Amino acid sequence: MTAALASKKTSRSQTYWGIIAATLLALTGVLANKCVNVMYPDIARDFSVPIGTTQWLMTGYMLANAITAATTAYLLNRITARKVELIAATAYIAGALCDALAVDFPMLVIGRIVQGIAIGLAMPILWFLVFTQISHQKTGTVSGWIGAAIGVMCTVGPLYSGWACDRVSWRLVFWTLVPAAILSLVLGQLTIRNKPAGNSHPFSFGALALLAVAFACLDVAVSAADSTSLSPLFWICLFAGLVALGCFVAVNNRGATRLFNLRLFAIPAISFAAVSYFLAEAVNVGMQAFLPTYAQYALGASALLGGLTIVPGSALGSVASVVAGKGAARSGFGKPIVTGAVLTLIGTASVALLQRSLTVWLLLALYIFQRVGFDFVYQNTLSHASHLVPAGETADLNAIFNVIGNYSGAIGSGILLSLFAFGRSATFGSALAKAFAGGRLAFVCGALASVIMVITSILVFVTGKRRVSGEHIAVSR
Repeated sequence: MTAALASKKTSRSQTYWGIIAATLLALTGVLANKCVNVMYPDIARDFSVPIGTTQWLMTGYMLANAITAATTAYLLNRITARKVELIAATAYIAGALCDALAVDFPMLVIGRIVQGIAIGLAMPILWFLVFTQISHQKTGTVSGWIGAAIGVMCTVGPLYSGWACDRVSWRLVFWTLVPAAILSLVLGQLTIRNKPAGNSHPFSFGALALLAVAFACLDVAVSAADSTSLSPLFWICLFAGLVALGCFVAVNNRGATRLFNLRLFAIPAISFAAVSYFLAEAVNVGMQAFLPTYAQYALGASALLGGLTIVPGSALGSVASVVAGKGAARSGFGKPIVTGAVLTLIGTASVALLQRSLTVWLLLALYIFQRVGFDFVYQNTLSHASHLVPAGETADLNAIFNVIGNYSGAIGSGILLSLFAFGRSATFGSALAKAFAGGRLAFVCGALASVIMVITSILVFVTGKRRVSGEHIAVSR
């Protein structure tokens, strides 16, 4: 019996160390993203590209991230998570080195795309391990601590990036990522263990290609919407993206192959949770990309001070994530999700309404509401959704939500930066007047998205009070 208990303790310890290794790799991606948010003006100046073009450092990354995440429902049921982590960590190291050594803007974007591919594998690995190797009673708490770690990166990233841009170079950020990724690689190969469940469906290359085309076309449409008149390119890409997305759904749901089980959306709570998840990350990533840029262009802040605008909110978000996770473990996910949505709305709406009075410090204070609200909503929405499906659907649900979260980040940052560029180009007057006009469009957009998120978050709570049986999913197929 003593040997059995020791073995069980070792297995539990190894499980948590494996989760720590996966978390570490995921955190390098979060840190890089928060650093890049502050780098836009410096990179635009160094490579002589328009500020609107720099959005591809985020949208290219998130696009690659979302497309790669779509493969993980198949991969994690087919091969061990340890092998997938090996691929992810190796790719991330290569991408970080490419960015650190970039000689022009396209090379920088390529490095970010490679990093996006890596984190597109890393995040699903992390949540797959949490949802399959941790009991349901503990997933809320573990998710809260992971959210707290992400919040720390969100706090450190803008400050570190601002300091690097002002005192050394933005390239220092990418050099910093390499040893962290190497540590994750070594620790992960030593501790991550799981037995793949196997696949009843072969991989659908056609569905993946259509999804990639849809996402790419929609991203190009968003980036093309940053001038005073919407060009034919915008309409062509928007139409092509929507058609490709419809074809993806049709191909994925028919035949012997598929990427993941889209029929999970037949469960109302899953559909509402997906919308909330999409909007939460779109507003979060969009504001984190936009606020430091707005502070520098409209409020005359330095890169360091611009990065500071999102630091206190990120720090408090770390605490909020733990509190929300523990609250969900005690009394369910409904209250944290709805509370977070309301706080997000307060933060985004206040910034839009008080724009004429904004200072760096007021912007900093109002962002706290939005960021704390996000940390109440985001991890809890995914954890809640994982409780609504049978264990056999966990990899599919995980892949779907990672695709949604990753692509919403690309869309959110792309839309807000494009609206900012659109407003600046459509307005006459001083540079400050142009920045104000662009900011107004972006702030109103963020507030409207938050209103919708409040509504869908309430519907998640109303419709998701019970766990769905395996029979429900089987019939839905």
